[in-house]
Amino acid sequence: MDEANANSPGVIDFATASRVTGGDRHFTAEVHPSWDGPLTTHGGLLQAIALNVIEAAINSDGAFQPRSITCHYLRPPTHGSVDIFVDPQRRGRRFASTRATMSQGGKPCISVLATHSNRELSEIDSWQLEAPAVAPPPSRSAEKVTPEDFIAGRQDAWIELPAEAPAFFQRMLFSARFGHGIFRGPPVEPAKGTGNGGWIMSETPHPIDAAWVAFVVDALWPSVLEPMRQPTMAPTLDLTTHFRGQIPKQGLPDQPLLVHNRTRALLGGLADSDSWVFTADGTLLAQARQLQLVAPIEV
Repeated sequence: MDEANANSPGVIDFATASRVTGGDRHFTAEVHPSWDGPLTTHGGLLQAIALNVIEAAINSDGAFQPRSITCHYLRPPTHGSVDIFVDPQRRGRRFASTRATMSQGGKPCISVLATHSNRELSEIDSWQLEAPAVAPPPSRSAEKVTPEDFIAGRQDAWIELPAEAPAFFQRMLFSARFGHGIFRGPPVEPAKGTGNGGWIMSETPHPIDAAWVAFVVDALWPSVLEPMRQPTMAPTLDLTTHFRGQIPKQGLPDQPLLVHNRTRALLGGLADSDSWVFTADGTLLAQARQLQLVAPIEV
């Protein structure tokens, strides 16, 4: 993608934004501005691209399911082409481990390690965290209302996001259920930390596949920013996602997902962020944890 096309106003859907091409161990993808995060390319989208590459390299038959992926963000790629090299470590009867590196211009951007498992693992027992008790999601066709109207009680609607919101947020439907908004939260209670979240859908219908889940765990603003009162950034240093629910190769039916984020500590300029993703019927699809740098934005 040349610079002119990379900065064009054209909008692409998530399937196109996370598409990969190539074969054997070498793949490419295009980082498009219509899915940018605040200040830079979006870490969740880059995780989804990395997962799609590993899926194409070692799981094209869909016999295995992603169980975890860890991304260490070394430097953010710019818009345009990225190269991903896949290095399979081991594939056994039950588990497969794979490394991958995303690079641009010969410089590594993301280092990735993923684990896949057989879909038919035996279970001695089964239980999961219950989904938080919140108001149900709006229908896909529900109207959009201003943040002020939403706060006033319109939880049956999606939030009309301001034009200055990050590009990827314009590709989504969001109905908040936790938190107060970036730079709008109350002072932190150390025993509770910070939190945010709500119902999320893609703006255009999209199956709930592993790549979409890998994006959604990082889709909301860091909750550590809510109580801040000065321009602050919280880029991700590393992100690990554990896929807990069964996700067919073709994905689950299009539906809203409930995302709940919590930050427990901000120490030494670094914050944790835990995320849980549930389907509308309360099934736990994924858990994630990331480490974030929290630093002032120089203005």
